[in-house]
Amino acid sequence: MITNVQTKGLTVWNDMPVVNGTLMAHVASEHKESALKSLDDLNVKYEIVSHNLQEIIDKEKQEAKKKRVAGGYLNFETYNTLRDIYDYLNSLPQKYAGMATPISIGRTHENRDIRGVIIRNTDSVLKEIVFFECGIHAREWVSTATCLWIINELLSKQNSLLQRFEFHIIPVVNPDGYSYTWTIDRLWRKNRSPSGNGCFGVDLNRNFDIDFCRVGCSRNPCDKEVYCGAYGFSERETQAVRDYVFSIEDRLKVYFDLHAFAQVWMYPYSYKKDYADNYYELDELSRIGVTALSSVSSTQYRRGPISQVISSLDWVYENTNCKLCFALELRDTGRYGFILPPSLIRPTAIETWTGISATLSRIPR
Repeated sequence: MITNVQTKGLTVWNDMPVVNGTLMAHVASEHKESALKSLDDLNVKYEIVSHNLQEIIDKEKQEAKKKRVAGGYLNFETYNTLRDIYDYLNSLPQKYAGMATPISIGRTHENRDIRGVIIRNTDSVLKEIVFFECGIHAREWVSTATCLWIINELLSKQNSLLQRFEFHIIPVVNPDGYSYTWTIDRLWRKNRSPSGNGCFGVDLNRNFDIDFCRVGCSRNPCDKEVYCGAYGFSERETQAVRDYVFSIEDRLKVYFDLHAFAQVWMYPYSYKKDYADNYYELDELSRIGVTALSSVSSTQYRRGPISQVISSLDWVYENTNCKLCFALELRDTGRYGFILPPSLIRPTAIETWTGISATLSRIPR
C-alpha cells in the first residue's frame, strides 16, 4: 500500500504503521485532488489532519525562536539550532568539571563536526558504556531534543546509574541534514552529500554495511527518503559512528538509537526474521522499559523486533560485542508526526528517560 500511495503524489512519513495501523503523509496542494481520488479508488480510508502544513512548520519555528536561550545555555523544552546545541556542548566542561567531556567523532561532507559528550562519574574507575545515537534522520527533531534532555538530567541531578555506567551521547549524528531542516526544508530526512547527478542525500540509517540495500531501501540517488548510498559506509557520518563504536567496543554495553515517530521500542533483528540469540533478554528489558515509560503519562508503546527498517542497530549487534541494542520510535502516533509541538518535548523526554533508566537499572552486572 505504501508504494501505491507514494506513486499517487503522496509522501509517506512512516517507516512502519503506527499503533493503530495508520500511515501519515503529505501532498503538495496542486496534487491534492488527484491524490485523494487515488486513495478513494484504492479504498483507503483517510483523514485530513491539516490543510496547510507550511503554516504548522512556520509556527513551530516561531515558537522555538521565542524560547531560544543563547550563550552556551539551552531551553530544553523547545527545539534548538545546531549552533546553540554545539555552544551548549562546548560549555559543559566549565559547568560540570570532571563529569562532562565534549567529543567530536568525525566531520560531515559540509565539514561540520559530529559532536557529542561523554558523561562519567568523577571517580577514576572505568565503567561500561551506554551509547546514544540521536538525530540520524534530520527531521526527527524530538530525537535530538530528548537526547539533550537526557544529557541535562545526567549532569544536573544525582543519578545512581553513573555509579555503573559511562554515557556517550551524540545528539545530532546528521548535522548537515539537521541544519538544512532549519533553513530550507523542515521535512528533509537524509544527509546532504551530492550524488553527482544533481540530487543530494543518503538515508544514513540505511548506509550501514549489513545486508546492504536489500529491503526497505532504494538505489535511486534521487529517492527523497530511503536512498541507501553507493555502498555500505559510503557516508562520512556512518563511517564516524562505525569507527567510534569500534574504538569503545571493549566497554560498550548498551546501544540506544532514538527516532520518531510511532511509539515503538525495538531490538534486533531488522534485516532477517530470525530471533536474536538473546531474544528473551532483549524482550524482557524492553518490557521493563515500556512499562516504566507508560507509567509516567499512560503513553502506549509496542515492543518487539524491528520490522526491516533500521540497520544501524543490526550492524552494532552483529559486528561488536554489544548485545543490548535498542531502537525507540518516540511520540507520537500520527497527530503531529515529525512536527511534534515544543510543548510535548518535556513529557516525551521524561517518559523516555524513565523507561531507559528502568531498563538500564535491570541489566545484570
